[in-house]
Amino acid sequence: MSRNTKTKKILASEKVALWSLNKKQRISDLVVISYEDHTDEMNGKYDSWGGYGSKKWNEGDFRTKPIGLFAQIASRHGFSSSKVARKALKEFAKVKGQRWARLTISAIDEELI
Repeated sequence: MSRNTKTKKILASEKVALWSLNKKQRISDLVVISYEDHTDEMNGKYDSWGGYGSKKWNEGDFRTKPIGLFAQIASRHGFSSSKVARKALKEFAKVKGQRWARLTISAIDEELI
């Protein structure tokens, strides 16, 4: 039985990232979803969000693109562990056209020389 395990890519213009912070203000969980899947219940579960619905989202400024949002939250908060950082990259890799996230995961997974 053949099973297609490829998930449908989320358009950058429709992406919402939600994240939780631990007591040290480090990112402890992060998900990326389509705005269509965003619910009010999620607002109570996560501490913050960015993406679709944000001012001038995806209009050309680096900061309003997925890579810019990732850079902003990663540099502002950092991650509670390398496992959480890798999961966050995998979440951003679900967004169409975000090759940087997939390349960064590959770089992390490769043995350093």
